[in-house]
Amino acid sequence: MLKKMLHFSFVLGIICSIAIFGVSLVYSTTFESINKKEEEKKQSALAVILAGLVVDKSPVVYPYQGKEEYLIYLGRDPKTNEIKGWGLQSGEQGYSSVVQTMIGFDDQDKVIAIEIVFQQETPGLGAECVSTGVKKLSSLWSSEKEAAKRPWFQSQFSGKEEKQLDLKAKEGIRVISGSTITSNAITNSVKKALKIVQAYRNEAGKR
Repeated sequence: MLKKMLHFSFVLGIICSIAIFGVSLVYSTTFESINKKEEEKKQSALAVILAGLVVDKSPVVYPYQGKEEYLIYLGRDPKTNEIKGWGLQSGEQGYSSVVQTMIGFDDQDKVIAIEIVFQQETPGLGAECVSTGVKKLSSLWSSEKEAAKRPWFQSQFSGKEEKQLDLKAKEGIRVISGSTITSNAITNSVKKALKIVQAYRNEAGKR
């Protein structure tokens, strides 16, 4: 009996070792690829939220209110090298996921643009935050490429100032139909990001 138990334990140990080795191998081979894709996604988002500006290679690590740290990306005027834009990532709980949004602000505290980099909201509802609208039927049969569109919900943030970052404000943010929670989460992310950038600029003497 003891011999059988030792035999089964030995076999199980070998199986576990093989499984662990397999998982480690898969992780090591995909880790670099995952990191590369994440970096490409970040650079793509920065090109949107700090459009027209030259972004510093290294972001500033800023401990907001001495607590949570944020990476603030600085965008410079390509001619004068002056800092004209500030970008960072902010996340808020949506309906079924924490929606991660990158936001850029200009030197007037207005939103340059936002880019949602992660969401797992309900398809057809909250997930409409990344929708560019219904594709034309003709595009299914045409070889011509349709010009890239910005998601309608995200586009409306561009040029907005603090008092307009509200779902109820006049000329404010239009809610995604049936998805007030997701709309609120993204809008609150933008408000929070603005507070962080304002605090950073005040401390850095940029006002």
